[in-house]
Amino acid sequence: MGQCHQIFVIAKINCRYRTLCAVHHQWLYGHTAVKRCLGSLKIFQDPGNRVPLQQEVLIAEDREESLWPEDPPELGDHEEHIHFPFIAACLTLGASFGREGYHHGVSMEPFYMPYNRGYNDNGITILDITNLERVYYCFVDFNGMESKREVQLMAPLSGRTYLAAYYDWDEVDDKEVKEQMMLNVGALDKYPLILTSTLQETWPEGEWENPEADAVLAQCPATDKLGDITDTLGAVSLRGIALDPLLQSLTNPSNDDLALLSELEFLPDFMPKLKRKLYNAASRLELTPSLVVVLVKAFGDDADVDISPFTNFSASDLSIVVRALQDRSAMAGLNLSNRPELTEGDLDTILGSIQVCKRLYLLGNPQISTHYLTAQLGGYEHFHSDLFRRALIDGGDYRFKQYEDCHKFDFSRSNHLSQVVWIGITEDIAIKARPIDYKGMIQVIPQGSFGAGFGICDSFQYHQHPVDDIPVSGGKAMKGLLKLLQWIRSYDGGSLLPANISSAIGCAFATSSSAETSFDAVAAMSTLLYMYPRRNSRPRQKTVPRPLKNNEWSVVVVYDAFDSYIFPPEDDEDDGEKASRERTRALKKVRYVFATLLADAAPQQKRFLVADAPTYIKEVLGKDERTRAEADLLIEVWNQDFPATQCEFYGEDDIHDILEKVYPRLEEETKLNGES
Repeated sequence: MGQCHQIFVIAKINCRYRTLCAVHHQWLYGHTAVKRCLGSLKIFQDPGNRVPLQQEVLIAEDREESLWPEDPPELGDHEEHIHFPFIAACLTLGASFGREGYHHGVSMEPFYMPYNRGYNDNGITILDITNLERVYYCFVDFNGMESKREVQLMAPLSGRTYLAAYYDWDEVDDKEVKEQMMLNVGALDKYPLILTSTLQETWPEGEWENPEADAVLAQCPATDKLGDITDTLGAVSLRGIALDPLLQSLTNPSNDDLALLSELEFLPDFMPKLKRKLYNAASRLELTPSLVVVLVKAFGDDADVDISPFTNFSASDLSIVVRALQDRSAMAGLNLSNRPELTEGDLDTILGSIQVCKRLYLLGNPQISTHYLTAQLGGYEHFHSDLFRRALIDGGDYRFKQYEDCHKFDFSRSNHLSQVVWIGITEDIAIKARPIDYKGMIQVIPQGSFGAGFGICDSFQYHQHPVDDIPVSGGKAMKGLLKLLQWIRSYDGGSLLPANISSAIGCAFATSSSAETSFDAVAAMSTLLYMYPRRNSRPRQKTVPRPLKNNEWSVVVVYDAFDSYIFPPEDDEDDGEKASRERTRALKKVRYVFATLLADAAPQQKRFLVADAPTYIKEVLGKDERTRAEADLLIEVWNQDFPATQCEFYGEDDIHDILEKVYPRLEEETKLNGES
């Protein structure tokens, strides 16, 4: 059942194309497939994801050849293992979640599954991440699709060609939908199409064909290949030849070299070439005071500083470099991935002098324990392989049994935000008047009882969603809420069931990295993303009510809507039977509030401090001189983007009564205040 589709990620690993990850989507075809392809491309090409993606490609290059079997395994014999969890996280989010209000669960396919071994009715999508600044894509129909017209089999298809298989443009009556289709295929045209030779190298067992001539005209030409040739020729210039010995001398610089560096650093292509030279020689370099100066010059403007290749530096050496970089650079992230020899004591030495670094990349370092990450490094935004793998396993496929003892994470001691609370207010009403005032319906104030956001309830109900399993800074809490509100206002998938809400929270926070200039940067994924069943998934997990502790914040989202039954006129009959009533949903408003317990509140006083997002940011970040500038920037972003969500701050009116029901007074709290 469904219209099945798979999405693959491939890359050139050690001069040979390999499959790195694949997911199954139970209901993906036509325009939706084009949108999810575009969303995935944006994630993989986002600069905020470049460091962790590059690190997992390096991990792939270091793996034994036996990881990549020459003969494709038979169905059911695949290795069930998530080898590249950050890549899997990016693909999962791109395929299952869209800022335009889209959500549909996906499931992991077995590692190194051939292109034609999944349950498939509507083709596959392939993404080539060899060049993260220019990600390639294509669609492929390998066995016929459930489309209106046939397309060429076993050939790379553009989004425009794939979409034309499902729709006749003249028959798309909805003007808004047609415009959106045109915008999306136009956006895909800006990405290069995967070549047939790439598909043949990735899956040599397939009989691949070049696109037909008429189809090529509808596809995006791979013009960037000319750019590759130009770059290669440009590198072999007279100036490049002259600079090479100077660059080489800067890997072991003298005082004279440092004087020359101050003159050369302003050349437009000098710093990129210096970085490449330093990285190429990184494993042989020995730290000197002069080399520290060169390293600061080379990496001082990088937001994410990568010192992982300098394997010859001791922990003390790396500490010196980090301290020097922090004194004059814009360093917000530090990459120490793929360093299995580093101990937790080494990390203490390296990170001991850091004050303002936000992101810590530790991919491919299984020796770093869960306890150390959460207890000693809780203030960072972590990129650790198990942190991404955990979310995919917890609600993922039952076949991943070997990871049932995978590290579990608890950041409750360091997080500002502990949970998201969802409350829905709905009412069933009947509409018989004619004509129907649809605009007026939006203004109806629901009078029903509190529910879960998907129907009338006889008693107060709510859903708590703890986010303790991922690091949540003040900035991430604000960005995650902003994305969640944007998604809710755009959601068009019908009733907001608990699974949709849970996944939306998980996805919103997973795409709310601290990377300042990135909208699609991926951060640690909460198990909320897979709390509910997927194909071949484990039994449903249940949330346990969680009290709000001192110094913890929660964000409460209240969704006001009503479900209406629009009845046909009394004389509207069809074959002697009354026409069916039409059910519709109207959303009135979405409101939010941040809340925390007030310390030493008297028995008759309000127990909670409630705040809007700017006030929350001031409370958790604005009081610290080291994060005050970040707080000001976050408030500016909120004030700029929040109005577009059309949501509101709940205010003080009756929110305290709601909070008392979500967080009833605990027995120990009652005794502490001297109440009987």
